[in-house]
Amino acid sequence: MRNAVLLPVLLLAAYNQGGSGQPDAQPTSDPVPRIDESNVQLPPSIVASKSFRCKDNSLVHIDFLSDDRSANVSSEGDKPGAAPAAVHVEAPAAGGAMTGGGWTVKGGKSDVNVTVTPPGATKPLSCHTGPQK
Repeated sequence: MRNAVLLPVLLLAAYNQGGSGQPDAQPTSDPVPRIDESNVQLPPSIVASKSFRCKDNSLVHIDFLSDDRSANVSSEGDKPGAAPAAVHVEAPAAGGAMTGGGWTVKGGKSDVNVTVTPPGATKPLSCHTGPQK
């Protein structure tokens, strides 16, 4: 009795494994669109992160980017313990003043002193990193 039940199950399994006898149809075109990777440009990476103390005793953090003409700027927010939001600033050419989001930053990754103008400020602030002399 056991063999009588097992034999049809094995035959059915063998039949399903065998397939239709026809080769699997291959798609004629790639269903996923491809992009030309030769023109892909990665965003600039952070090459220096510095914190600057300004004349008004505020703290400004600047992440200088590898393209030598942009940075991400943040300052201590009005809310204690809140993470400051970074603003992307960019200069038209390397070494120029970087602007964006109401900020203006003059200085680079190797400078000890930078001049920043935060949003809403009427005068630029002189800021330094390290001990002030």
